[in-house]
Amino acid sequence: MIADIGLITLTIAFLFTVYATFASAFGGWRGRETWVESARNAVLLVFPLLTISVVIVVYALYTLDFSMAYVYDVSSQAMSPFLRVTALWGGQQGSVLFWAWMMAGFVAVVLLCGNGSATAR
Repeated sequence: MIADIGLITLTIAFLFTVYATFASAFGGWRGRETWVESARNAVLLVFPLLTISVVIVVYALYTLDFSMAYVYDVSSQAMSPFLRVTALWGGQQGSVLFWAWMMAGFVAVVLLCGNGSATAR
């Protein structure tokens, strides 16, 4: 059940990313600021969605929820809780999720704290 929530949030984050890619390209090409702003908002939603997915995977690793194939592949009962949590980036899928989450966080910080010079044309 909890893995399904993580998969749903990950899928929605992917769809928002695809939308933001095309909306920003279309908005920049046609000079429509509303499309660019819509793409910006979609990008800002990706970070919280990926955060939910990361938290679910970390929780599953911490509690040894072996019903998730990823947890079964990268952790064991003999591992300490610290090592189980760090197993998030122990496998390829978790590493990609971790770096996507980090990059989404970086982009969100830049969009929220930027001085606006990138959009002032």
